[in-house]
Amino acid sequence: MRAGACLALDMIALTALVGVVLHRRWRAVLIYAGAYAIFLTWSSSISASNDKSWAADVAHGITGIVEGDRLSSSNVRNFSWRTEAEYTERWEQRTYDLSKLRSLDLFLVYWMGPSIAHTIMSFGFEDGRYLDFSIELRRTQNDQYSALADFFKTHELVYIGADERELMTLLKVRDEQIQLYRLRTPPARARALLVEYIKQASKQTIWPHARGSTTSSRRTAQPQSST
Repeated sequence: MRAGACLALDMIALTALVGVVLHRRWRAVLIYAGAYAIFLTWSSSISASNDKSWAADVAHGITGIVEGDRLSSSNVRNFSWRTEAEYTERWEQRTYDLSKLRSLDLFLVYWMGPSIAHTIMSFGFEDGRYLDFSIELRRTQNDQYSALADFFKTHELVYIGADERELMTLLKVRDEQIQLYRLRTPPARARALLVEYIKQASKQTIWPHARGSTTSSRRTAQPQSST
């Protein structure tokens, strides 16, 4: 149905273009503007949900509670990946001491050539552990990513919090290109960003929202620190 709506909108756009070429500009513009308004109204009515049969690697989003310097997190992903289809599923509860946060790194993951990259933020602690955040499109079982479907907000967002070794293993299994950038971020600002990630991730589990190509982008999904 959504693919058909997209094709119909394309046909209306083509008709409008023909109208412009034939010097029927205002009529063509009004027809397309009306059709696009109907499309936006319909698209905005598509509601997001957390209650679907999710693919295993995005089945849970990280949540957490901050009490002083203590971060208690649930659903930290720590799979054992043998291949992308063969793995041991493991979601863990972990505790982090925010006063021991020492580094903030940025990974860019190139999965469709050099022009498109996915952002991963990595928070490093004094004890050698790294908590990585990846904001991803949440696929259902047997679902494949489609740019056309994404245009119609078919994918919810999920905040994945993962052990860095687990996440890097998965990316290598997928044979994706990875670039690491070590950031010179003061610990106080890194902490504020980590707390914001946890806040937004926890909110997402209560009020899910979807990503649509017409109204948002992967960049706008990144939390912004208030400091």
